[in-house]
This record gives sequence, structure tokens and C-alpha cells, in this order.
Amino acid sequence: MTLAPETASRVLIVDADGAAADALRTALLGAGYATDVVGDLCDAVGVVRDRPPALIVVDWNAPGSSALDKLLRLREARARAPIPIVIASALRAEADIVAGLELGADDYLVKPFSMREAVARVSAVLRGRRRAVPAADRGGGELEIDRAARRIVVRGRPLRLRGAEYRLLEVLLRQSGRALSRREMRVQAWGERRAVDDRTVDVNVQRLRRTLDAAGCQSEIQTVRGFGYRLVEAGRAQ
Repeated sequence: MTLAPETASRVLIVDADGAAADALRTALLGAGYATDVVGDLCDAVGVVRDRPPALIVVDWNAPGSSALDKLLRLREARARAPIPIVIASALRAEADIVAGLELGADDYLVKPFSMREAVARVSAVLRGRRRAVPAADRGGGELEIDRAARRIVVRGRPLRLRGAEYRLLEVLLRQSGRALSRREMRVQAWGERRAVDDRTVDVNVQRLRRTLDAAGCQSEIQTVRGFGYRLVEAGRAQ
């Protein structure tokens, strides 16, 4: 286990392949990031609980638990201050990539990848996390975005959202009242090059509806037949 000094831009690398972890660590250090390196998920959960990093890069096959359990345990460990997760994996089938994103990952790196690509992806995810939402853009509704903590709250209470669900609800909130096509939602939530289809959007919208209902939220995600979805917010003029 290699731990870095405290820094605002610290990346936790979880990978049992020492050579791969060292190469990524060197590339990130060269780009100005500090890094922590651990070889399994058990150590990773402890690091996240003790000193939450700015971002986690986790190998899909890192030892310690099943793929689902890995992300769930990390998500629980970061519950107070949600941290982006980037999966790094040799699994390259569309179904694997979609599964990783639906589990809550913010991005997916297919091994082998270039260090330049990895640094660019990490930087892009962190930039997205730091972007501020103007206060005037979110005034007046029961749903509010807390971009610093990567969470969405209903009347002050945070919703428990997976990464994909957060991104989709954020897209809908930014354009509240507007009908968005499934393609627009895919591109804005995952980017042009992500292997995500309309079914992934539909599945996550259904989960969002259940989450909003459970929270007693009066805002509604409406289906626009043959096109996509729109968010109609309670307490906000459309």
C-alpha cells in the first residue's frame, strides 16, 4: 500500500497488478495529482473511510469481493462526500461497460489503455465534479443540486443515487421542463463515445422514478412517447 501526502487532488488507485498501478501512478503524478495505491478492495475501503480521495480508479478484477460488492462497499464508504469512481478493466464487451456504468461508475477505461487517455479521463471526471451550478439556475424548486458533494436533495434531504442515476437526474434538472431525447440524455450523461443504449436510459429513469416516489418528491419525470423524457418540477415555474 502506498499513501500520498494530503492534497485536494488525490486519486486512489485500486489494482492488484503492481506494474499497471505503478504506471498509472507515475502518469498521474506527472499530471500534478497525488496518489494512493492499494492492491485490494478491503484496503481501499479503509483508505476511503480514513481519508477520502478526490477520485477512485478501481480495477474490475481487484481482489476482495465481487464486482457489485466492490462498488457498493466503496459507495457506502463515501456516503458523506460522494467520490467519483472510474473502472479500469480488460472486459471490453458492451454489456460489461454498461453494467459497470449502471453500477455507479462515472467512467470506464478498457485495458490496455494509454496513460495519456487515463489522465485525460480522470481530469474530465474531476472537472465535471467541480463545475458550479449558478444559484439562479436552481432556485424555486423542491429538487436542488449540490455539485460540491455530487448529490441531489429533495427539500434539504439527499437522495441515495447511483452514479448513472445522479448524472441523468442532473441532466433533467439542468433543463427542467424541456423534452429531451434519449440520445441527448445519453450524450450529456455519458458522452458521445460511451457504449450506452436507450435501454440503459430507460432502466435508470425507472429507478429514478422509484427513488423520487420513495422520497415523497412531487416532481415528476414524464415520458414523451417515442422520443424521451422531461422533468416537471413541483414548486418551480415551467
